[in-house]
Amino acid sequence: MAEATTVPTGDAIENLLSEERTFAPPAEFVRQANYTDPAIYEQAAADPQAFWAGFADKLDWITPYEQVLDWSDAPFAKWFVGGEL
Repeated sequence: MAEATTVPTGDAIENLLSEERTFAPPAEFVRQANYTDPAIYEQAAADPQAFWAGFADKLDWITPYEQVLDWSDAPFAKWFVGGEL
């Protein structure tokens, strides 16, 4: 004999899509994940593309990127154009 199936209503599905809980990361993760040197923030503000390129250059690229940031189709930004990780 086949089992009866229940199909959720639209309201029930909408309730599942609304998540307001937050989960704090472990203290050790927070400690090591945040930069405390103000110079880091100054570098990022002074030249954002060079700042992010510096981090990107530490990765092993299959195909190196040709351009850090392309705003030619604003408001849609393309980062590390041509690159493949």
